[in-house]
Amino acid sequence: MKLSETILWHLESDELPDAGVSVLMFIPTASDPVYFGYWDDESQAWIHDSGLTCKEQVTHWADIPGGPSQNENQRPV
Repeated sequence: MKLSETILWHLESDELPDAGVSVLMFIPTASDPVYFGYWDDESQAWIHDSGLTCKEQVTHWADIPGGPSQNENQRPV
């Protein structure tokens, strides 16, 4: 069984996520352009999930997909 979920990317210059909420960050200049991280209001910076400040330009962000529901995890018998 294959499941899918749409990811809605927000333009960073138009909208920021709530501070401290983990999101997907898109950094087009990075070798792996998608990272987990969050926006920090106090420092006015993106923070990688490792806790380090993101030095590269984040252009987009998206909410982390919710994953499969309990019903979708069960296989028919």
